[in-house]
Amino acid sequence: MLEASSVIEEELVALTSEDEFNHLFMRVQQSASDLELDELRLPRKRKVPRRYTGPDEGHFSSSITEYFRVKYYQFLDTTVQQMQERFGKNDLQVFSQLETALISGTVSEAAEAILRSYPEINVDFLKAELQIFSQTIWNFN
Repeated sequence: MLEASSVIEEELVALTSEDEFNHLFMRVQQSASDLELDELRLPRKRKVPRRYTGPDEGHFSSSITEYFRVKYYQFLDTTVQQMQERFGKNDLQVFSQLETALISGTVSEAAEAILRSYPEINVDFLKAELQIFSQTIWNFN
């Protein structure tokens, strides 16, 4: 899973280019035309309260391309950031160590160090239970 998340992250970073956006935008416009959908248009301008903008006017996109370019890059940046937070290498390594301990029936030193951080888990009891469980499974098969 760690490899899959890093591959997806690399692909998303590769999409953050002007050429990729232009290619996607042209495909979307062509698909909308082929499906006889309404043309893309800017959302209506809303007056932003002065407390947010001060004496200046709020920013409004001048073209459809500019408007969707901002949305496109926001989407990619947010997605990459969330993937880095959710699939951080340290977190997945912790889960990988715990998974290995549960599947193999033996607790490595790294997994034991992780398990000791959970006060509700008695590592010595867990080792004994995993040993009994793995013997039961092997006898059952």
